[in-house]
Amino acid sequence: MKRQAAHFIPMALSELRKLAEQLVGERLVTKTQVREIAAELNVKEADVDAFFKVAVRKGILTSFHVERIKKGELDGLVLGDYRLLFKAAAGSFARVFKAESLRDGRIFAIKLLRNRHAMVASEVARFHREAKLLMTLRHRNIVPIFDVGNEGEHHFFVMEFVGGGNLRELVTIRKRFEPVEACQIIYQIAKGLEYALERGVSHRDLKSSNVLMTETGVIKLVDFGLAGHDDQYGLDDQRVVEYTVLEKVSRAPDDDPRSDLYFLGVIFFELLVGRSPLRKAVTYEERKEPSRYTMLDPIRRVQPTLALDVAEVVDHLLRVDPAHRFQTPKEVADELARVLRNMNESVPGEAPNRPPPRPLEKPRPSVMCVDHRPAFQDKLRDYLSKRGFRVMIVSDSSRAVARLRNNPPDAILLMGDSVGDELFEAFDKIQEWSNDPKVACVAVLGESLIDRSDELCETGSCRIVKPPIVLRDIRRELYLALSKVLSDSRMIMLPKVGED
Repeated sequence: MKRQAAHFIPMALSELRKLAEQLVGERLVTKTQVREIAAELNVKEADVDAFFKVAVRKGILTSFHVERIKKGELDGLVLGDYRLLFKAAAGSFARVFKAESLRDGRIFAIKLLRNRHAMVASEVARFHREAKLLMTLRHRNIVPIFDVGNEGEHHFFVMEFVGGGNLRELVTIRKRFEPVEACQIIYQIAKGLEYALERGVSHRDLKSSNVLMTETGVIKLVDFGLAGHDDQYGLDDQRVVEYTVLEKVSRAPDDDPRSDLYFLGVIFFELLVGRSPLRKAVTYEERKEPSRYTMLDPIRRVQPTLALDVAEVVDHLLRVDPAHRFQTPKEVADELARVLRNMNESVPGEAPNRPPPRPLEKPRPSVMCVDHRPAFQDKLRDYLSKRGFRVMIVSDSSRAVARLRNNPPDAILLMGDSVGDELFEAFDKIQEWSNDPKVACVAVLGESLIDRSDELCETGSCRIVKPPIVLRDIRRELYLALSKVLSDSRMIMLPKVGED
């Protein structure tokens, strides 16, 4: 047995050395980072899995990297000067990845053409042509493109990373938006369309999944279709079939900019009602059915309490005949600005109508949620922000702990199903800091961690939630933990569970 152990160690170290050299060569890690990982490895237990575990815990590699490396799929993990971190979204034409610059560590999004399209010369040329055209657009409500290129057969462009999610995801979570917020969102979309149209560009693929909302509520357009700018594409292009059918049934000119306004109305309806006004279409043939675009109910038929001036904007946008629609995005923005002012609400980008808060007004209690799952992040943010919390999201526990030294939140929420074993170390460190400054903590244990709950020392301000996990229970424990660290004048901003 001793001979086997002595033989195993150099074999494992040799394997690790080879792996490290490969990762450095592929620019996935630096030599300095390899030394950081090695410093935490126990030589007798060092193997590839231990290497990966330390690398992920320290934020040097992601679980996406580990999965690809284990499969031997390193090609395409670094494109130009950008290292992919994880897949953020996927479509039939391209995939989008969160990425970081190898030069300065800044975060971007990489849109990568799918392999089947990358093998077609005309699709590749079109991809680069569209990206270069969109690089000229710089507006608050349009996601900017900074670079376009290729690494071998991988064709990509680099754009701003927007972490808040798209409107389709948010509608799924929130069910529907209040009319004021919906008007403010559509106003921002219209301003982005107005700017692009002034430069000869229409969107041609406007839908809720192509509209992003930042964590501060700024709306940004992404994934301009542009198919109409190349007349060799028509009904055969599945990306713009809705536009083509609408223009055919309404006898509008090809590439009519007013078609964007019809689909802006579709998004407006979706925000207010919680579903699209268009009949659900699964197949390509169903998407091409003309009646899908012509037989729509007026919005007040399905939302009878909606304010008349808001409903009129929606119905005006959804007119089949383009001559009876708004004629430009500017007209839409101007009308929505009037509607918002009549409601005594602020117009995005303008000074608010409401009086500013008093200088001594206390901030809402803040909670930093540690979870790497985008959909659940949105769910947490929406649930807690509606109940008086100021919500921040980070994807790893080390960043949350680091915030304790500088500008700490009032509470930290650790989601065990996302954080994993790191929850225990983070919980202990937060407890060490919990008195100065005063910080509350709630650890939510998933099924995989429940057997280790006795490793955590629960106190009044540092609490534990065990399965089954319900958002209401999480909020109750947050409230109880915060009540030990916040003054009554700030706790009064949070409704007690059962009083809302």
